[in-house]
Amino acid sequence: MGRPKGKNPPLTAAEKQRRYRARRDADPGRRQKYLQKEHDKYRSDIESGKKKRIYNVSEREKRRRRRKWRETYHRLKARKEAQELIITPPDTPQVSPVDPADPQPRISRQQNEGRRRSRKKIKKLKEQIQELQMLLKKQVRKTEKYKKQTQRMKKNNPSPRKKVKKQMRQLPREAIQKTLLFHEALVQDIRNKYTKAQGEKERQIIAKIVTGKVLKKYRLQRFALNSLGFSKKRWNHEKEGRFNF
Repeated sequence: MGRPKGKNPPLTAAEKQRRYRARRDADPGRRQKYLQKEHDKYRSDIESGKKKRIYNVSEREKRRRRRKWRETYHRLKARKEAQELIITPPDTPQVSPVDPADPQPRISRQQNEGRRRSRKKIKKLKEQIQELQMLLKKQVRKTEKYKKQTQRMKKNNPSPRKKVKKQMRQLPREAIQKTLLFHEALVQDIRNKYTKAQGEKERQIIAKIVTGKVLKKYRLQRFALNSLGFSKKRWNHEKEGRFNF
Protein backbone atom coordinates (compact mmCIF):
# COMPACT_ATOMS: atom_id res chain seq x y z
CA MET A 1 0.00 0.00 0.00
CA GLY A 2 1.61 3.29 -1.11
CA ARG A 3 1.65 6.61 0.63
CA PRO A 4 -1.57 8.60 0.21
CA LYS A 5 -1.33 11.37 -2.34
CA GLY A 6 -0.88 14.86 -1.05
CA LYS A 7 1.00 13.84 2.12
CA ASN A 8 4.63 14.76 2.73
CA PRO A 9 7.19 11.98 3.37
CA PRO A 10 7.92 11.28 7.05
CA LEU A 11 10.72 13.29 8.63
CA THR A 12 14.02 11.66 9.45
CA ALA A 13 15.45 11.75 12.97
CA ALA A 14 17.98 14.40 11.92
CA GLU A 15 15.24 16.61 10.43
CA LYS A 16 13.14 16.28 13.59
CA GLN A 17 16.13 17.29 15.73
CA ARG A 18 16.85 20.22 13.44
CA ARG A 19 13.28 21.51 13.69
CA TYR A 20 13.26 21.01 17.45
CA ARG A 21 16.46 23.04 17.85
CA ALA A 22 15.10 25.76 15.57
CA ARG A 23 11.93 26.09 17.68
CA ARG A 24 13.97 26.07 20.88
CA ASP A 25 16.44 28.71 19.68
CA ALA A 26 13.60 30.91 18.42
CA ASP A 27 12.43 31.29 22.03
CA PRO A 28 15.03 33.36 24.00
CA GLY A 29 13.85 31.96 27.32
CA ARG A 30 14.11 28.32 26.24
CA ARG A 31 17.51 28.93 24.62
CA GLN A 32 18.88 30.61 27.75
CA LYS A 33 17.60 27.71 29.86
CA TYR A 34 19.26 25.21 27.50
CA LEU A 35 22.59 27.08 27.58
CA GLN A 36 22.53 27.23 31.38
CA LYS A 37 21.80 23.51 31.55
CA GLU A 38 24.73 22.71 29.24
CA HIS A 39 27.00 25.00 31.28
CA ASP A 40 26.03 23.26 34.54
CA LYS A 41 26.56 19.84 32.95
CA TYR A 42 30.04 20.86 31.72
CA ARG A 43 31.06 22.09 35.18
CA SER A 44 29.75 18.88 36.72
CA ASP A 45 31.76 16.77 34.26
CA ILE A 46 34.90 18.82 35.04
CA GLU A 47 34.47 18.39 38.80
CA SER A 48 33.81 14.65 38.50
CA GLY A 49 36.81 14.13 36.19
CA LYS A 50 34.71 12.96 33.26
CA LYS A 51 36.07 15.84 31.21
CA LYS A 52 39.37 17.72 31.50
CA ARG A 53 40.31 21.30 30.77
CA ILE A 54 42.73 21.88 27.95
CA TYR A 55 45.69 22.62 30.25
CA ASN A 56 45.23 19.21 31.92
CA VAL A 57 45.43 17.06 28.76
CA SER A 58 48.31 15.83 26.63
CA GLU A 59 49.83 17.87 23.80
CA ARG A 60 48.21 15.60 21.23
CA GLU A 61 44.77 16.10 22.77
CA LYS A 62 45.37 19.88 22.86
CA ARG A 63 46.07 19.91 19.12
CA ARG A 64 42.96 17.82 18.42
CA ARG A 65 40.72 20.10 20.47
CA ARG A 66 42.09 23.29 18.96
CA ARG A 67 41.69 21.90 15.46
CA LYS A 68 38.06 21.04 16.25
CA TRP A 69 37.48 24.52 17.69
CA ARG A 70 38.84 26.14 14.54
CA GLU A 71 36.61 23.98 12.32
CA THR A 72 33.56 24.83 14.42
CA TYR A 73 34.42 28.54 14.36
CA HIS A 74 34.77 28.65 10.56
CA ARG A 75 31.59 26.61 10.09
CA LEU A 76 29.55 28.92 12.33
CA LYS A 77 31.08 32.00 10.69
CA ALA A 78 30.14 30.74 7.21
CA ARG A 79 26.61 29.94 8.39
CA LYS A 80 26.22 33.40 9.93
CA GLU A 81 27.43 35.11 6.75
CA ALA A 82 25.00 33.04 4.67
CA GLN A 83 22.12 34.00 6.95
CA GLU A 84 23.06 37.68 6.74
CA LEU A 85 23.08 37.49 2.94
CA ILE A 86 19.60 35.97 2.99
CA ILE A 87 18.24 38.59 5.40
CA THR A 88 20.00 41.59 3.85
CA PRO A 89 21.11 40.82 0.29
CA PRO A 90 23.90 43.01 -1.09
CA ASP A 91 22.95 46.21 -2.85
CA THR A 92 22.65 45.98 -6.60
CA PRO A 93 25.73 47.60 -8.09
CA GLN A 94 25.13 50.69 -10.14
CA VAL A 95 25.86 50.23 -13.78
CA SER A 96 26.22 52.76 -16.48
CA PRO A 97 23.28 53.21 -18.85
CA VAL A 98 23.07 50.50 -21.45
CA ASP A 99 23.12 51.44 -25.03
CA PRO A 100 20.27 49.65 -26.85
CA ALA A 101 22.68 48.86 -29.60
CA ASP A 102 25.15 47.36 -27.09
CA PRO A 103 23.16 45.50 -24.36
CA GLN A 104 26.33 44.32 -22.50
CA PRO A 105 27.24 46.56 -19.49
CA ARG A 106 30.66 48.11 -19.86
CA ILE A 107 33.40 47.65 -17.24
CA SER A 108 35.80 50.50 -16.83
CA ARG A 109 39.55 50.15 -17.13
CA GLN A 110 39.94 51.05 -13.44
CA GLN A 111 37.64 48.17 -12.45
CA ASN A 112 39.61 45.72 -14.56
CA GLU A 113 42.85 46.96 -13.04
CA GLY A 114 41.44 46.67 -9.50
CA ARG A 115 40.28 43.10 -10.12
CA ARG A 116 43.63 42.18 -11.58
CA ARG A 117 45.47 43.55 -8.54
CA SER A 118 43.07 41.74 -6.19
CA ARG A 119 43.61 38.41 -7.96
CA LYS A 120 47.37 38.93 -7.87
CA LYS A 121 47.32 39.78 -4.17
CA ILE A 122 45.11 36.79 -3.31
CA LYS A 123 47.38 34.48 -5.28
CA LYS A 124 50.45 35.82 -3.46
CA LEU A 125 48.77 35.39 -0.07
CA LYS A 126 47.81 31.81 -0.90
CA GLU A 127 51.40 31.04 -1.87
CA GLN A 128 52.65 32.54 1.40
CA ILE A 129 50.12 30.51 3.39
CA GLN A 130 51.17 27.28 1.66
CA GLU A 131 54.83 28.07 2.29
CA LEU A 132 54.19 28.78 5.98
CA GLN A 133 52.14 25.60 6.32
CA MET A 134 54.99 23.57 4.83
CA LEU A 135 57.49 25.20 7.21
CA LEU A 136 55.19 24.54 10.15
CA LYS A 137 54.80 20.85 9.24
CA LYS A 138 58.56 20.54 8.82
CA GLN A 139 59.17 22.14 12.21
CA VAL A 140 56.56 19.92 13.88
CA ARG A 141 58.20 16.80 12.41
CA LYS A 142 61.62 17.99 13.59
CA THR A 143 60.29 18.69 17.09
CA GLU A 144 58.67 15.25 17.30
CA LYS A 145 61.90 13.66 16.09
CA TYR A 146 64.01 15.32 18.80
CA LYS A 147 61.36 14.59 21.40
CA LYS A 148 61.43 10.88 20.58
CA GLN A 149 65.24 10.87 20.56
CA THR A 150 65.28 12.45 24.02
CA GLN A 151 62.76 9.93 25.31
CA ARG A 152 64.82 7.04 23.91
CA MET A 153 68.00 8.44 25.47
CA LYS A 154 66.32 8.76 28.86
CA LYS A 155 64.94 5.25 28.54
CA ASN A 156 68.24 3.70 27.45
CA ASN A 157 70.40 5.63 29.95
CA PRO A 158 68.66 5.51 33.35
CA SER A 159 70.18 7.22 36.37
CA PRO A 160 72.03 5.24 39.08
CA ARG A 161 69.11 5.72 41.47
CA LYS A 162 66.65 4.28 38.93
CA LYS A 163 68.97 1.35 38.26
CA VAL A 164 69.16 0.54 41.97
CA LYS A 165 65.39 0.76 42.40
CA LYS A 166 64.84 -1.47 39.39
CA GLN A 167 67.34 -4.03 40.67
CA MET A 168 65.75 -4.06 44.13
CA ARG A 169 62.32 -4.69 42.59
CA GLN A 170 63.15 -7.13 39.81
CA LEU A 171 66.44 -8.92 40.46
CA PRO A 172 66.55 -12.05 42.62
CA ARG A 173 68.44 -12.05 45.89
CA GLU A 174 71.43 -13.86 44.41
CA ALA A 175 71.87 -11.22 41.70
CA ILE A 176 71.67 -8.39 44.26
CA GLN A 177 74.29 -10.12 46.39
CA LYS A 178 76.54 -10.51 43.38
CA THR A 179 76.18 -6.79 42.53
CA LEU A 180 77.02 -5.78 46.11
CA LEU A 181 80.00 -8.14 46.11
CA PHE A 182 81.23 -6.58 42.87
CA HIS A 183 80.98 -3.08 44.38
CA GLU A 184 82.79 -4.15 47.55
CA ALA A 185 85.56 -5.81 45.53
CA LEU A 186 85.90 -2.73 43.34
CA VAL A 187 86.12 -0.42 46.38
CA GLN A 188 88.73 -2.71 47.96
CA ASP A 189 90.83 -2.68 44.78
CA ILE A 190 90.70 1.13 44.60
CA ARG A 191 91.57 1.41 48.28
CA ASN A 192 94.56 -0.92 47.89
CA LYS A 193 95.65 0.99 44.83
CA TYR A 194 95.47 4.29 46.70
CA THR A 195 97.31 2.93 49.75
CA LYS A 196 100.11 1.46 47.67
CA ALA A 197 100.42 4.44 45.34
CA GLN A 198 104.05 5.54 45.06
CA GLY A 199 103.68 9.01 43.65
CA GLU A 200 101.48 12.05 44.21
CA LYS A 201 100.20 12.04 40.64
CA GLU A 202 98.78 8.53 40.97
CA ARG A 203 96.99 9.47 44.20
CA GLN A 204 95.55 12.60 42.60
CA ILE A 205 94.07 10.53 39.78
CA ILE A 206 92.35 8.24 42.28
CA ALA A 207 91.15 11.24 44.33
CA LYS A 208 89.63 12.89 41.28
CA ILE A 209 87.45 9.82 40.75
CA VAL A 210 85.94 10.39 44.18
CA THR A 211 85.22 14.04 43.36
CA GLY A 212 83.30 13.25 40.20
CA LYS A 213 80.00 14.93 39.33
CA VAL A 214 77.93 11.76 39.74
CA LEU A 215 79.11 11.20 43.31
CA LYS A 216 78.52 14.87 44.09
CA LYS A 217 75.02 14.71 42.65
CA TYR A 218 73.99 11.82 44.92
CA ARG A 219 76.00 13.13 47.91
CA LEU A 220 78.16 10.03 48.11
CA GLN A 221 81.54 11.74 48.39
CA ARG A 222 81.94 11.30 52.15
CA PHE A 223 80.82 7.69 51.88
CA ALA A 224 83.32 7.09 49.08
CA LEU A 225 86.16 8.82 50.95
CA ASN A 226 85.51 6.77 54.09
CA SER A 227 85.27 3.57 52.08
CA LEU A 228 88.58 4.29 50.38
CA GLY A 229 90.32 5.16 53.65
CA PHE A 230 90.93 8.86 53.09
CA SER A 231 91.84 10.86 56.19
CA LYS A 232 89.80 13.78 57.54
CA LYS A 233 92.50 16.18 56.40
CA ARG A 234 92.28 14.91 52.87
CA TRP A 235 88.49 15.11 53.04
CA ASN A 236 88.77 18.83 53.95
CA HIS A 237 91.18 19.36 51.08
CA GLU A 238 88.74 17.67 48.73
CA LYS A 239 85.89 19.97 49.85
CA GLU A 240 88.06 23.03 49.17
CA GLY A 241 88.92 21.74 45.71
CA ARG A 242 92.59 21.08 46.45
CA PHE A 243 94.41 17.88 45.61
CA ASN A 244 97.64 18.12 47.61
CA PHE A 245 97.80 14.46 48.49
